[in-house]
Amino acid sequence: MVTAQEALDTAEQALPFLALHTVAARWIYLFVSYDDWADALLGVRLPEAFSRERNHFDRLVHFNCGVCLMAVLRRKWLRSLEVVLAMTLAPEVAEAYNGQQGDMWDAHADMALAALGALVTSLVSSAPRRSRAEATRSPAPGAARPARQDPGRAR
Repeated sequence: MVTAQEALDTAEQALPFLALHTVAARWIYLFVSYDDWADALLGVRLPEAFSRERNHFDRLVHFNCGVCLMAVLRRKWLRSLEVVLAMTLAPEVAEAYNGQQGDMWDAHADMALAALGALVTSLVSSAPRRSRAEATRSPAPGAARPARQDPGRAR
């Protein structure tokens, strides 16, 4: 089971990648002026430092992606090691280690509840977005617009 602290650590490690990727999505990788930022912050023009004319922002983002991916894979590797240990230990030791408490369907119930939690969160978080989208949706071309009511008129 992933603890809240582990999930937070992973999110914190993914934040730089998401920030860089958001910048790239806004300005397109080719046009991100990261060399101007480096010049302002470090006093170094990156194209001159690397003696290249290419914009390397995409490579910076991909490097950062690898850093973030490794943080996640490290946790998965440890989880895989735990699974191997549980499979090789005596059944009662593995059961105690996994915290099954005598329930052979414990892992299945855990995964079902995780899926249910994801579904509920998805539905709850999408409802406000859906209502905002419907409120701002413009009518189809040629469709009759609803009549506006005078705010001073009684209903």
